[in-house]
Amino acid sequence: MARRSRAGDPERAGAQLDAALVQLERRAARQHERLTQARRTLHEAALQAALGRGEPAAAVRHVEALAALEHPAAPTRANVYRERAAALLAEGVEKNSATALAVAVRLLRRRLAHAAPPQPAPDGAMPEVAAGTPAAAPAAQEDWRDIALSLVRGLNQLSLLDTDDAVLHEAGEVAERALAATAREAQPRLWAALHQERSRALGREGTRRGAAAQIDQALAHCRLALQVRRREQLPAEWAESMFLLASLEGRAGALASDTTHLQAAVQAGRECLLELTRERSPLRWARVQSTIGAALGLWARREGSMARRHEAVAASRAALGELSPERSPHEWAAEQCNLGIVLAEIGGQQPGAEGSETLQAAVDAYRAALQVFSRDAAPARRAAVLHNLGGALRLLGERESGTQSLREAALAFAEALQHHTRENAPMHWAAGQNDRALALLAIGRRERRREPVEEAVAALREALQVRRRDAAPLDWATTQTSLAESLVALGELAGEAAAMCGRRRGTFAALEELTPQTLPEHALAAACLAQARAWLEARGQAA
Repeated sequence: MARRSRAGDPERAGAQLDAALVQLERRAARQHERLTQARRTLHEAALQAALGRGEPAAAVRHVEALAALEHPAAPTRANVYRERAAALLAEGVEKNSATALAVAVRLLRRRLAHAAPPQPAPDGAMPEVAAGTPAAAPAAQEDWRDIALSLVRGLNQLSLLDTDDAVLHEAGEVAERALAATAREAQPRLWAALHQERSRALGREGTRRGAAAQIDQALAHCRLALQVRRREQLPAEWAESMFLLASLEGRAGALASDTTHLQAAVQAGRECLLELTRERSPLRWARVQSTIGAALGLWARREGSMARRHEAVAASRAALGELSPERSPHEWAAEQCNLGIVLAEIGGQQPGAEGSETLQAAVDAYRAALQVFSRDAAPARRAAVLHNLGGALRLLGERESGTQSLREAALAFAEALQHHTRENAPMHWAAGQNDRALALLAIGRRERRREPVEEAVAALREALQVRRRDAAPLDWATTQTSLAESLVALGELAGEAAAMCGRRRGTFAALEELTPQTLPEHALAAACLAQARAWLEARGQAA
């Protein structure tokens, strides 16, 4: 080309130079595309590896790197960033994956931080926005609210796996900010969805704290959502809100003294099943049945209704017809535990072989739950199930001639006490000591041996260090009654008439707290006292 230029042909030389530059640019573009594709492939593989290892921070870095390849100036606006956040949120909700949810939440937080903040809605007030922030266009405002809704959904789902209250606080704050910028008239479905998610956050926070006021607030938000989510226009969304309403009513009923909320929970759940049928959504149908069963169980307990208990058993068994240990192990195990509680209550009141069969079914349900609730993965839930198992085995053992079930009951209580220690759960620990002592007392009486009864007496005295009369008078009185009964049995086995004279005082003191108006143990205390009197009178030592 230089020769052609010197030879007086500059135009041809210029054309060749331009062609060479174009060829070079094309070659560079192909090389850049190959390098970009290689980077994309490597980041994609690294992202999957980070998700597999459960490393949210690393996964976020690789998503951001992928987004930067698509949109270098603003990665959070890249399609891949938005798509990955949505896909991981969906995966986290569907599979209850902590890693997927943690990554989705981090991505959505950054999207929200880089989106234009909304302006106040006509019917609401907004928190102050930093000075100098440019006004957002309507489309950008709507995008911010959509991102906020997704973030709140992710945080609410993550709160099921994370005990840190900060997750729920953040969900509440983001929902409130989005609600303040969302007018019901302009965006009714978004407005209702935000109230729904605000209700979830408040309900879970109230449940964790045992705060009835927060659950009442959650109910108010849920009812606002139902003002828009009507069955005729939005059947699927109506069913979702009705399910939440039933759950919240059940939680409120657990904290209330009457059955008003529990009755409302059952009614809302049954209405929900009109739309959310087993054929359309078997797993969600099972969850509604579980909610109905739990409310019926509490309702029956408050009223002593055997008919309600049988309804609760039917609802639990219906739920277990769709739940499975393979697909939803924790839900299945929790439902087995709920079933065991009601069956134990029924069996305890049924006479003869029928009652024993029902109690055995309760024992089987608890043991099924223990297959999932391991000591390492779910120690608190395992301890609670073990305590319930011990109670059912003790009732079963009292109907049997041998002591096998009673021994298994004592072992179940002892294992529960390995987690429910006096330091980390004093009231649970004291209850476990009391109930273990009752199993040991029954073993000692049946085998005519002092050692189990002496162990029962020691356990009850331990329990009374926590169950003090000034702090928990009814619990104190119950344990005093058990102690008095154990001491009567010990006196009978040992023939210690002198010791019996001093043991009646515990029973007399217990009777001051245990009356027919407080606890049914009044009858047990009275019977124990009568037994002590008869024993002493027979030996001529009545006081």
